Amino acid sequence: MTTKNEIIKKFLDKGSLLSPEAVQFLEDKNVEELLKTEYRKLILTERDFQFSKVKIIKNLSEKPKELTTESYLKFYNNKYEKMRDIILERIQKDFVSINKLDALRQEVNIIGIIREIKRKENKATVEIEDLTGSVQGIFEEIPTNISENDVVAVTGVSAGKVLYAKKIIFPDIPLRQAKKGFDKICLISDLALDETPTHEVEKFLRWFETQNIRFLIISGEVGDKKKFEDLINRFCYNKTVIVAAGSNGTDKEYPNLAEQYENKNIISVSNPSVIEINNLIILMIHKFNLEMLKKRYMGESKVILPEDYLVLDIIPDIVLYGHTKKPEISNYKSVTIINAGSPLTDFRPVIIDLPTRETEQINLDKLPV
Repeated sequence: MTTKNEIIKKFLDKGSLLSPEAVQFLEDKNVEELLKTEYRKLILTERDFQFSKVKIIKNLSEKPKELTTESYLKFYNNKYEKMRDIILERIQKDFVSINKLDALRQEVNIIGIIREIKRKENKATVEIEDLTGSVQGIFEEIPTNISENDVVAVTGVSAGKVLYAKKIIFPDIPLRQAKKGFDKICLISDLALDETPTHEVEKFLRWFETQNIRFLIISGEVGDKKKFEDLINRFCYNKTVIVAAGSNGTDKEYPNLAEQYENKNIISVSNPSVIEINNLIILMIHKFNLEMLKKRYMGESKVILPEDYLVLDIIPDIVLYGHTKKPEISNYKSVTIINAGSPLTDFRPVIIDLPTRETEQINLDKLPV
């Protein structure tokens, strides 16, 4: 491996000095390959050796044309298995399968899918099921946000066919430090080009064209595809545009496959999808609510797939969504949640500085005409 002094000398011979961070960054890199690049700066920093790129992590590319009874069974079991693995990783408890519950009235922990909820006065009876059987959970208190088909951890006292449940724990996401990246990205939502006047979008794109920001990321309803491609051809020929398909007013096919575009600058992905840009993971989705992060699930699938695509088994750093057409910037456990509104209502494109995770809403009224 090339030593620090050798790295410094090689770049000095090329006429460049290195910052301490750049030297550290280059220690495990192919220095000879990087030396082939012409650097027109006296002092090079770590940023000069970082190259922006998009990585598609989660993207639904096809749906099965034929379904069997086995397909249904495999699909529904897959959700439970994926969610169970998330809970086991997140929650450090001893769990037992439902068929091992006995009548000894000991405290136990189980992982199950909620099949039915019956509320009566101050109590609730919940049917909880895993791959080995089912049990009736009796709750004095039950979370108001619990729904059928949620997969949860339950702590309670076993009494044979009944579980006197004390607590429900959602899979949730862990507390963690906010991850940092490099460069800036711009996020917008719900262009709705089949309804909205294009001049507002043109005004934004004309401004965006002048910015030193390579990536434009779009979630929600695009609307008229031809208008969209024409605008990208005119204003984003030197940019990379990533767009997640909206539901086009219907959820019957959710999750939705990617739309097809001819423009090579457009990377089209499904709704939902997960991408990585410059070290940060971004969830792109049309409809979103905070419960999706807490339950680690992105809504009920309307189609039977080889596996349950909507389990949130990858923790995002950023969520970009649409649908509400209301601008929002919020945070949950180091996840930045963005809705940029819509040109139909209140359009507030958002710039995120990835090294600091600072966000900025762009006010189109203050942009030059």
